[in-house]
Amino acid sequence: MDIKRFSVGCAIVTCLAAGASAQVSKSGPGYLFKMKYRVGTTKYGMNVNVKNVPGATGGAMTISGPLMVKVESVKGTLANLAITTGPLAMNGKPMIKATTQKVQADEKGKQFGGTGSVQGLPSGLPQRPVKVGETWQAEVPITSGMMSGQKVSATYKFVGIKAVGAIQCAQLNMTMSGATSGTGTTYLNTADCQLVRMSMNMTMQMPGAAAGKPIVMAMTVARK
Repeated sequence: MDIKRFSVGCAIVTCLAAGASAQVSKSGPGYLFKMKYRVGTTKYGMNVNVKNVPGATGGAMTISGPLMVKVESVKGTLANLAITTGPLAMNGKPMIKATTQKVQADEKGKQFGGTGSVQGLPSGLPQRPVKVGETWQAEVPITSGMMSGQKVSATYKFVGIKAVGAIQCAQLNMTMSGATSGTGTTYLNTADCQLVRMSMNMTMQMPGAAAGKPIVMAMTVARK
């Protein structure tokens, strides 16, 4: 198994979940979620603890580093995004150079054109206002890396408006099933429409020759 390639794949999944910030506004008895794009760059810090990795010392490793989500341009509801992951450190040692992927996305997260569909970016924010406690489903495309071609379904639940420190946030809980299963929680700032914090616990079954024990990941992302 190519650990570097796997590491970059894990990071991309994480950072694009981070890049899916949404505008949250009251609409009747519910709330409307929309991607709200402004030209500029948002910086995040990422940490991923991984177990059952073939080739890694003791089968475990920690991947950490910066993430940057850059909105290069906006035209109507369509934005050109550049997502830069890294440079990344593995178990505290510099290991992987920074990589950038580009994609276009609309206000609901649906992807169009660009240099390739970027895995992990939610493609189905709810089309209608949702009430606290309601759920919706979306497919999460995986179109690159060792998991390319695999399907993952995500169910999102709007838990409500919560305070994270002094910041008012919309809390979303997520459950994934398919090639990757797990749960996670995301907090979106209702004021500036950016991710504040995200945590996820996932189990990933690698396909083909890389199959073995399911790989277990615990990931956190926080805005700097």
